[in-house]
Amino acid sequence: MILGLVIIMLVGLSTFVILKNPGRNEAPANSTEQVTTTTDNDSTAVTTSLNQPLIYNNVMVTATKVLEDSRCPSDVQCIQAGTVRLSLNIETTLGTSTVEMRPGETVKLDGFSLSFDSVSPYPVSTSKISPADYKFILGIL
Repeated sequence: MILGLVIIMLVGLSTFVILKNPGRNEAPANSTEQVTTTTDNDSTAVTTSLNQPLIYNNVMVTATKVLEDSRCPSDVQCIQAGTVRLSLNIETTLGTSTVEMRPGETVKLDGFSLSFDSVSPYPVSTSKISPADYKFILGIL
């Protein structure tokens, strides 16, 4: 059953078109990157990027903007580790809302929970991460 849901989700994603104006910390709307999923008995992990919609249980979730990336670069010694704040657009049959999440946080949606598991790449002091290069692992529980 989970495999069937993953296949339906991937088919839905491959036929969905987004029209959005790119802005600061947003990836181009015409991104054609593949969404990858892994599953276990209780959850599904989805690797996605900015403006790549995820459709599950009649809910569309789209990471729209990196609001903050204050993680300490890997080649620097910092006092604090920093964090990432991600803006997600949630569309259900009841309407649209926006939530902010940090890695490790979970939100309850219509019939399931969504967790923000991790983000990559990890920053280095000598280069800036392009919005199009961000990858997020979201968990569907």
